[in-house]
Amino acid sequence: RAPSYDVGAHPPAYASAHSHHAHHPNPRGSVVRRNDIVTVVLQDVEVAAGTGRPMFGRGAIVRGEVGLATTNDVVSVVARLEGRMKIRLGDLTSTHHTFVDVPVSLGTTSSVLPFSLTFPETFTDRDDGQSYPLVPSLDLRDKTEDQDDLRVRVAYRLVVTVGRGSLHLQKTLEVDLDYVPRSPQLVNMPGPAARPNFVELKEL
Repeated sequence: RAPSYDVGAHPPAYASAHSHHAHHPNPRGSVVRRNDIVTVVLQDVEVAAGTGRPMFGRGAIVRGEVGLATTNDVVSVVARLEGRMKIRLGDLTSTHHTFVDVPVSLGTTSSVLPFSLTFPETFTDRDDGQSYPLVPSLDLRDKTEDQDDLRVRVAYRLVVTVGRGSLHLQKTLEVDLDYVPRSPQLVNMPGPAARPNFVELKEL
């Protein structure tokens, strides 16, 4: 079960590593990830200085474009927002599950496909069936002399999957995201940055 999370004005203690962002916003820009088939551009996002990951707050929209190196034999393009939790106790016990799964089909009519996905504000706990506020990205570790090492990790990512007709092949590109729900009154949003497009990317 996910740790309880208070949606009040102040982030919980386990999110303290992110709390300084409220006073010192990270720069905004565009994030580009690519492999040999797929390019993903996230436009006008806050980027974490330490990790280079795009950051999103409560109810934020993940907006961008998917570029395909070729549309030949492409039968499907799906973008999905995933939230996964992994709990590990020592070296023997490990469990993980996906608690956020928001997919959108982008079609195959163009080599440049815009998309938009929204972070849900709640998720449904698989044990009790109740709704809870979405948990921030976190990576916790607790180890004592008389107990096994306990590690809890909550991670979010954007996953773009391209299906190809020949041999039912799939090509996947993953973009790690940081989810940092903060009190709106503490966030100082800078102005929008310039947005690159795929024509500019081809010239890089």
